[in-house]
Amino acid sequence: MQATIDNLVFFKNSIPPGSTWSPCAIGLSTWSIRPVALTAGGNVRIGFENCIHIENGVRADGDAQMVAKIVRFAEEMGRETASPEEERKLLHL
Repeated sequence: MQATIDNLVFFKNSIPPGSTWSPCAIGLSTWSIRPVALTAGGNVRIGFENCIHIENGVRADGDAQMVAKIVRFAEEMGRETASPEEERKLLHL
């Protein structure tokens, strides 16, 4: 299924209220879907396995650059980000 905002909204509205969820997107759609997911109460993760570009036509230097970008999105939307330790606890790792 394509990573579109309409599909994201459909899936978000199809799960039980209070569910923990995150989108899955590959390529540049990652940068349009993840901010919408943050706005809608979802969680996000990012890395080279999803997209090698930080923006259209610009290859990212690495995962840290992508993480910094998504953290900026989250902070601008008033969302807190989990530390690696907090995330490991959330994921029971």
